[in-house]
Amino acid sequence: MALLPPLSPWSGRAPAFLLWGLLVYVADVALTVRREARSPTSAVTDHVPVIDAPIPPRAPEREAEVAPSLLEESPTESVTVEELKQHVACVTEALRSLNKMSALAQCGLIGRIPHLLAAARAEEADGPLPEAGPLETGRALREVLVEAIDRFKPAAPSNDASSSQSLQYAVLHEEYVLEWSIKQITLRHSISEATLFRNRSAAVRLLALDLMRREATLAARDR
Repeated sequence: MALLPPLSPWSGRAPAFLLWGLLVYVADVALTVRREARSPTSAVTDHVPVIDAPIPPRAPEREAEVAPSLLEESPTESVTVEELKQHVACVTEALRSLNKMSALAQCGLIGRIPHLLAAARAEEADGPLPEAGPLETGRALREVLVEAIDRFKPAAPSNDASSSQSLQYAVLHEEYVLEWSIKQITLRHSISEATLFRNRSAAVRLLALDLMRREATLAARDR
């Protein structure tokens, strides 16, 4: 009788290893199914093409207005917007030369407000109005501009020092009459340079329009 070879010590454990491997496989499949159940859109997004839609441009932010633009408003029916722009440029030139009499006497604003200048000289003359030289014309123009700036000054003291009218008067008076620097004005009123420039621009336009209207009134009286 032939003898069978002795069994390997591991041969009895083979079923156990097979069963263990089967359990591990089942557990892995269960975990995969659970993950897919938690993210139901994952399977959809894997097959749906992504379309790159253009992003609409952002609307520009609107800058706060300090004062309404006066360049779209004409003081009289015969004055065009372009003429008003030129008048603003002449007023700006004169303000920058306010304390420089030789430069002020050559400003283009002189030819635009002859009646206002004549009225200013008449207030100082005792008798007949003499012919004006460059010095007298420069003095009269400075007087007209300073008086126009003073018209911005609030009639009653305001508790709000940052109000539009108070700030515009302060900017014109301090920069052009007192010749303060931009830094001095911004520090005094605790404002930024951008705020100063916006208020100055609005104030100069208002001043130019006021001069134009007063000149037109005096010219109409002399007709």
